[in-house]
Amino acid sequence: MNNTILFPQNREAADIDSTIRTTISNMRISILTIGIGLAYIKINRLHRQLGCKSFAEYLRLLYENVKMDRSSMYRWLNVGMAFLKYQDDLEKTGYIDTDGPTKLSYLERALEKYDKDEVFRNIKTMSVREFAVYARKSPVSSANDIITNPYLSVQAKKIHSKNRLTIRINSKLNRETRTYFRRVIPTLCQALDKGEVILPVLVHNMAEARRFERPVNQFVNKLQKAG
Repeated sequence: MNNTILFPQNREAADIDSTIRTTISNMRISILTIGIGLAYIKINRLHRQLGCKSFAEYLRLLYENVKMDRSSMYRWLNVGMAFLKYQDDLEKTGYIDTDGPTKLSYLERALEKYDKDEVFRNIKTMSVREFAVYARKSPVSSANDIITNPYLSVQAKKIHSKNRLTIRINSKLNRETRTYFRRVIPTLCQALDKGEVILPVLVHNMAEARRFERPVNQFVNKLQKAG
């Protein structure tokens, strides 16, 4: 594409900035439109009218035909499903289609943990990144809750969930391995509890793991900021 056709050299910076902002707004509206359309097809089983035996088959053909990433399709579907389910609450809050539709994919998770009014207030005012972090983290518990009913606690070579013995780490393992399991197991359990996705990556040793951790965290942060 010849970029000078869209942005000739003599075009004012303010005009270019305005075009960028308008395009972003239109992209957000398009994502919500696609999501609602996908949700309607799924809810009303309209895939049958399109010659597909299941919605999954329809979705597979769709992302293959339009050369679109599969994960994006499912994320947009979740956006549409959440919008249709909570449309009245969103409209009462003043939420509009340009407020960042990808925030809707985190809405159900947030409602499971927080007060409803608080969630709908935050989805309107927070950025996509802020709302995603808000939905994923656990609410602050009172001191009594932490003492009497912890989600997960590590005691020597034993791991308890809500005061019940869940995992016993073999004492014959070397110290480094026992420490590794005491760190990894709670992290895995907490991630699953939040509905997060765990991607195992094989490295040869802890030195490689430490070198790998920093660039991965940077990439994940960029990915989440993009919504």
